[in-house]
Amino acid sequence: MDVAPAPNGAGSGTAPLLGPLDGARILVVRFSGLGDVVLTLPAIHALRRAFPRAHIAWLVADSCRTVPEMCPDVDAVLPLRLTSSTDRAATVVR
Repeated sequence: MDVAPAPNGAGSGTAPLLGPLDGARILVVRFSGLGDVVLTLPAIHALRRAFPRAHIAWLVADSCRTVPEMCPDVDAVLPLRLTSSTDRAATVVR
């Protein structure tokens, strides 16, 4: 496996290099906060540029689903219905 120096100097001083991620799946998790969701869009675009063939899905609060649904770099949106930020009984909306 190819390795590169760890940027923070942690561990043994090496970290694995990412390959092309051909056929890989990437899950972005940004549950809520419309502003946070909007501010995540440049990261999504950077992921798409770096890994053009990867499947990118976004797990997001149901109330914020419109933003990722309009993003051409996202292949799938997984809306999550949250009743509160501390609710552990959240369900994926189908």
